[in-house]
Amino acid sequence: MNEGRYKILSFKRAHAPALAMAAALAALALAPALLLGQPAPVPAEVAAALKGLRGAPAERNAAMEALVKAGAPALRPVLEGASSDRQLRAAAVVASRIGRPAVPELLALLDDAAVGGRAGDVLAQVSTPDFVGFLPELLACTLERPQARQSCGQALVRAAGPKGKRAVPALAKALAEGDPDARPFAALALGQVGAKAGVPALAAALGDPAAPVRAAAATALGRIGRSAASALPALRRAAAEDANEAVRRAAQAAAEGVRG
Repeated sequence: MNEGRYKILSFKRAHAPALAMAAALAALALAPALLLGQPAPVPAEVAAALKGLRGAPAERNAAMEALVKAGAPALRPVLEGASSDRQLRAAAVVASRIGRPAVPELLALLDDAAVGGRAGDVLAQVSTPDFVGFLPELLACTLERPQARQSCGQALVRAAGPKGKRAVPALAKALAEGDPDARPFAALALGQVGAKAGVPALAAALGDPAAPVRAAAATALGRIGRSAASALPALRRAAAEDANEAVRRAAQAAAEGVRG
């Protein structure tokens, strides 16, 4: 028994140089693509499914099933081939059915020169409160990636919900300190979460220098409703005195919602 075991070990040792050479050659074969940042080759089943997306309805449905089964790695080739609105809608359906595993992949693809814009469009479309666990990543994207801010901001707002209360401090900080173009998304996300803990930050934002931030804060307070009663004086003041008509309207509607 021991003799056989040692024979196996000696066989492996004898072949170690050959195995090492094979591994090195494989690495060299992949090196150009890795160094140039090129995507990995598309698996045959994914390539076949991509062709099926251009076929008859039954063929398209079968293709989408295959792509969903392939999972998040299929998203880049799907987006790369989405040259029409119909194909982009198909990409959104695939991403939606993949679900939460699609989010990190879409976020990573935002910086891809070939598909970044499409990845952002799909991310904004498919985001739901089921993605609440990704609020930190979506908020970071909204704050730190100006080229993807609109898409990430929309995804952030759509992912926010009552289960996102742990994100309130970060959202409140973003509302107070973030880029003016990012702050409206933070305000609206706070409204979607609906936590009373977000009310002070939203009430303070009614005095923000940027009108879109003030309007978003008012809208968010109206969304929170009666739990935002402490902000009612600030809403009434904004409804009566704000220099921007859109803010006045938003504050008036919010005040009515807060009063119930």
